[in-house]
Amino acid sequence: MTNRDRFIGSFIIIIALIIFCGCASEKGQQIVLSDYKKMMALQKQKALATRMEEPSLPIVYEATAESCERLGDAYMKQGDSVAAFTEYQKSLEKDPLRSSARYKSGMIFLDRGFPEDALREFDQIR
Repeated sequence: MTNRDRFIGSFIIIIALIIFCGCASEKGQQIVLSDYKKMMALQKQKALATRMEEPSLPIVYEATAESCERLGDAYMKQGDSVAAFTEYQKSLEKDPLRSSARYKSGMIFLDRGFPEDALREFDQIR
């Protein structure tokens, strides 16, 4: 057997391996793609079933002047006067005559060094 014959034989074997391996990997890709499509269809079915089973959501909670003030009090207990002041202002937006929230806002103004603003708040208390 000559070198040329060995080369041709090796070349044919390499080509055959490439063809068979290429076909096998393409078939594997088709199986993976098929499994993926099945999985996606199942997920869509589960999502649809979950949406049908969910009860209707309750009416969204609307904060009252009292609940805003209580939340402000909780923030004050935690030492967060900025968040507390924000909640007191929300309380006053809902009920401008709420003297307890106005007093607490004034006290925060005093604590922060704004006596004029505090006085304005205290003057509005009846």
